[in-house]
Amino acid sequence: MDYIIHHVVGILGAIASLIAGRSWIALAAAQLVSEFSNVFMNFRWRMLKHRLTDHFLWLPANFAFMFSYIVCRIIFMAILLWRNYEIHQTSQL
Repeated sequence: MDYIIHHVVGILGAIASLIAGRSWIALAAAQLVSEFSNVFMNFRWRMLKHRLTDHFLWLPANFAFMFSYIVCRIIFMAILLWRNYEIHQTSQL
């Protein structure tokens, strides 16, 4: 339950940040993009919890989570971090 609460709060915080417009919109949007991998993580976790590792969807669920995690959390967030660093450096000139 704590995982679900953690991610719901993160998603709500990102949405509130977008609506309020008081923080960097790109970072708030990035939070929403990074949370996309949670759909597959939660599906995989439910299959584990219910001992469905022999189910035909077990392997696709693992691949979907791995792919979405790499794309959303590693590649996308690294690019966003680098871009925000560049913006910060140019704004200080």
